[in-house]
Amino acid sequence: MGGTNPSLVEALSCRNTILSLDVPFTREVAEDSAIYFKKDADDLKNRIEALENKTDRGPNEEAYEIYQKKYSAEKTINAFIEFVNCIAKQEVK
Repeated sequence: MGGTNPSLVEALSCRNTILSLDVPFTREVAEDSAIYFKKDADDLKNRIEALENKTDRGPNEEAYEIYQKKYSAEKTINAFIEFVNCIAKQEVK
């Protein structure tokens, strides 16, 4: 099973540096705003060490832009309202 991971969406909204398992579900959510690692301890270790050595880490603005575009509360509420209205129209017919 897979889908949108709520904790990943939360990380996007907080402008966090994201280190994520390289699977289609997380790539779909975080797009290019995350640092991806393979399901391999050495790859994960290398990614963590690279992050530790990086001195210019700031807020992850790319992640926040993805959050705003796809997952913000306003976006989610509007999608839900649209979904309910679509169901209501089908029941009226």
